[in-house]
Amino acid sequence: MPNKTTRGGRGSDEPKDRHAKQACKACGSAGGRGSDEPKDRHARQACKACGSSEPRPPRAIFETIRAEFETLLSDGLGFEDTPPMLRKAVAHAVLTPGKRLRPFLCISAAEAVAGRLVRHALPYAVAIEYLHAYTLIHDDLPSMDNDRTRRGKPTVWVKFGEANAILAGDYLQGLAFERALFGNTQPSAILAVGDLAEAATRVVSGQVLDLKHAGTKNRFKIHQVHALKTAALFEAAAKMGGHAAGATREEIFALETYATNFGHAFQIADDISDAENSEKKELSICNAMSVVRARKELAKHVEAALEALQTPGCFKKGNTAPLATVAENVRL
Repeated sequence: MPNKTTRGGRGSDEPKDRHAKQACKACGSAGGRGSDEPKDRHARQACKACGSSEPRPPRAIFETIRAEFETLLSDGLGFEDTPPMLRKAVAHAVLTPGKRLRPFLCISAAEAVAGRLVRHALPYAVAIEYLHAYTLIHDDLPSMDNDRTRRGKPTVWVKFGEANAILAGDYLQGLAFERALFGNTQPSAILAVGDLAEAATRVVSGQVLDLKHAGTKNRFKIHQVHALKTAALFEAAAKMGGHAAGATREEIFALETYATNFGHAFQIADDISDAENSEKKELSICNAMSVVRARKELAKHVEAALEALQTPGCFKKGNTAPLATVAENVRL
């Protein structure tokens, strides 16, 4: 159900593949970067060869396990007694190539806490993507946004019929919880599933308000819908990853603050992109303010997200660079 965040050609908000070492942009040294993590900052590291502080790309662990994640995503879609039509419908929704931002945030939040890949965060990453896919299926329905295409392909209801689309969404919502808990004996499971359940209820509330406030120019009502429909899933993803890595209460709060602001920035950027491409939305921040002012709001949320990653006493053992970079990339 989140507002569309895949239109307008915005692919830069997902980090590309990064390597542990990269030549310094200033002096060309191939050994000057990447051997040590910065002690204080998440986005900059001085080159040992020349002292330049050009931004260094993060080593996003998620990108190193992307193929494994996609396999888990596909393998978890059905059971022996799942009807073939249902399998096809959910596969059409889930396996269409996408940015996987919510799984990225989940794995990267764990990395921010632990500084390494936390393998038992992977089921949570799969679960949040299933939940996200369910919300998109229902968002596209004729009684909701009545969208016929998504990511360049027919929406689920167009391809498989409205009834099957509703059932596919219902199936994925339940499957998200099954995947999060299947074989999971980690202490984080109860907390993570609680985050998942909260997000599931909040996006439904957000859709109700989206329908109610369609066409509104009230920025506070728009902000509320964005908080529920878009930011809620990002918050759940980040907190689930944090719990998997054994985050402290302070780190969970910092991750939630980061994700809340990232979600708002992400949705504002999408609204701006649509406005600049003359795509009319029933509910958009650009209905309440000029594009110039919306850009300022976006920048404010990005800065708040980055500031959360610098919370004193948090992330001392981790690597926050991937989270910082994906937030920076939302800037237009």
